[in-house]
Amino acid sequence: MKFSISALLGRKNTVKVTAVNIKLHGKIHTLPGAQSSSGFLDVEIPFTNKPNQNILMFQAQKKKPERITSIEVARPFVLVGATPKTPIEVEENQKVVFRLRIELPKYSYSGPVDVEMKTEDPEMVHVELSKTVLVRGGKSVEVENSNAIIMVQKNGIFQQSIQMYKALSHNDTVRRVLVPDPFKLVSTDPKLPFTVSDENSYIVAFYIQAPDHNYAGPLTIELE
Repeated sequence: MKFSISALLGRKNTVKVTAVNIKLHGKIHTLPGAQSSSGFLDVEIPFTNKPNQNILMFQAQKKKPERITSIEVARPFVLVGATPKTPIEVEENQKVVFRLRIELPKYSYSGPVDVEMKTEDPEMVHVELSKTVLVRGGKSVEVENSNAIIMVQKNGIFQQSIQMYKALSHNDTVRRVLVPDPFKLVSTDPKLPFTVSDENSYIVAFYIQAPDHNYAGPLTIELE
């Protein structure tokens, strides 16, 4: 994020803004302060809804818009105007410049301005995996220490990295992977088809879509 600010001058009481702190998703982005005696600060916040470059890159569906529900300014400052108006949805890779007019205290003051951009929290599900089971040719193998408790966004993606020698042999090839409901396989790394080419170790990352509801039980991965 980049920020820019302009201060209007000309009031008797001097307000020195030491910094403008923008809070978004629990992180603070700091803009240099300014000195004003006019009574107002004009703040510009260019915001871009960037896609997550890690797990989300494996999603087949488009990322949901980022919903900015409101913008708040902490006392003793007062937000008197903001464009565009909230709530507003920002599509993936879309850029929006928020322009704020902030009323300053009517007395001499020196300190930061705290601005919070509130977003709509994603709905989360609780996934408790009792075990992970690999199935190959009618044979089932339980992966050691594969129990896990995961908090993930509804229909979000989580990763399971598994040593393939639990169920496969050297030079075995997997052309298809099935993950029964309520889960859905999104992708693997390496991509399908893959062959167990390393004699010592061959680890595959499975990127799996979580359900839209809480789940407790096993995760089954069928290899064909």
